[in-house]
Amino acid sequence: MSGYDTVEEETRAQRKKLRGKGVKAHLQYYWDYYRWPVLIAAAAVIFAVSILHGILTQKQTAFSVVLINSGTYSGDTYNALREKLGRELAIDPSSEEVYLDLNATLSVGSFSSQFDMATLEKLAAQQSSGDIDCMIADAVNFEYYTKAGSFVLLSDVLDEEQIDALRDRIYYVDGEEIAKWQELTSRSDYELPVPTREEIEKKEGREGYCAPDPADMEQPEAVGILLDESPLLNQYGLYAKTIPVLGFCQAARHPEQAAEFLRIALQNP
Repeated sequence: MSGYDTVEEETRAQRKKLRGKGVKAHLQYYWDYYRWPVLIAAAAVIFAVSILHGILTQKQTAFSVVLINSGTYSGDTYNALREKLGRELAIDPSSEEVYLDLNATLSVGSFSSQFDMATLEKLAAQQSSGDIDCMIADAVNFEYYTKAGSFVLLSDVLDEEQIDALRDRIYYVDGEEIAKWQELTSRSDYELPVPTREEIEKKEGREGYCAPDPADMEQPEAVGILLDESPLLNQYGLYAKTIPVLGFCQAARHPEQAAEFLRIALQNP
């Protein structure tokens, strides 16, 4: 107990003791009695300013693209590619930015590791919220994502003239086969078949690759663009050993920018 009935009485008594004493005594008094309230208040102000600064300086994503299993790359490659896309897409760097993900990796043919599960969950969340405009993946994983219904038809983003100009690069899927696959995978006891190394090489290896033939399909649907001859990807050494395929994502927020990105990916430097 302090011996005082009220805080006011204690304060008056302490001030009376300080009369005639120097500045040092007054500073020591304030430090002893008020340091914690002052420190807590200062911390609160710093936290609030930090949050406000983050909100005011946060840049809007003007375009987003994820590259799955793009291969090894350096930090310089990432920075150079991101800056190039910003320039080519006429993005204002003071208020906008490009979201470029070169780190996404998935096992080819089967998803058995915790790392695979974490990547799948992250990409699923980004796609459902519209945070990915387009995706490039090695052909085997691209096939998986087409079956999962991740991409829109090319005709939903590109006009007839653009599609006709790309007719030799179009990646087709069979809508009827996808419907059957989705029915199978909805069963709790279904397990994805694991392809052999030879099957994987045939489906996405640079040597002897054959794209799915729409003539062999009951319901051919154009959902992707082959980028194995992309000057942009080849310039940065991406997908050196596999066939990359691009698709436009469902719920994308910037389909026009995604279409422009495709043009950039295919244009000669």
